[in-house]
Amino acid sequence: MPLPKDDPEERTERLVRYVRGALPDDEVEEIARAAAGDPELAADVAVLQAAAGTVRSEAGPADDLGWQRLARDIERMTPTATPRLVSPWWRAGAIAAGLLVAVQGALIVANPGLIGDDSYVAATSGETEFGVTLALDPDAREAEISSLLLEIGARIVDGPGALGIYHLAFDSAEDRTAGLERLRAAPIVETAAPE
Repeated sequence: MPLPKDDPEERTERLVRYVRGALPDDEVEEIARAAAGDPELAADVAVLQAAAGTVRSEAGPADDLGWQRLARDIERMTPTATPRLVSPWWRAGAIAAGLLVAVQGALIVANPGLIGDDSYVAATSGETEFGVTLALDPDAREAEISSLLLEIGARIVDGPGALGIYHLAFDSAEDRTAGLERLRAAPIVETAAPE
């Protein structure tokens, strides 16, 4: 069966089988005669034979199957010593910190009286004695609001809510009265009323 020139894949496959010795004797003789008369075919056969020789020399003996080479490569890649990543002092410190957290948690659970009932008070809890309800201009800047509240001695106890209303507290009735006058005169205030 002559080598096809129009099907390069089959031609290459048959030449590879020729070089490997996997063709019947009659086809081997046919390709040998064709290579003797065709320098291009002879060059292709020479390239394939050189590649096959290189592969055989890399692979080693056929009965070896590359296991000895693989074992040698693995042995070469295995590190001889593993570097220590964490100092023993860090480990001791982490253990001590964990014990401290566990002891603190146990003390809090075992003695709830250590933390008084007044430890947390919501800012909005209870009524303010001297309170003011305040609505500001939506374009008012935070710096202007802070400056005004510091000037009159008021503190925010709630707000702004969904409607933009604040609840302020004063220390005395006199402070609230003076603060209301100043709030009503401020351009950023829309409304100010005592609670």
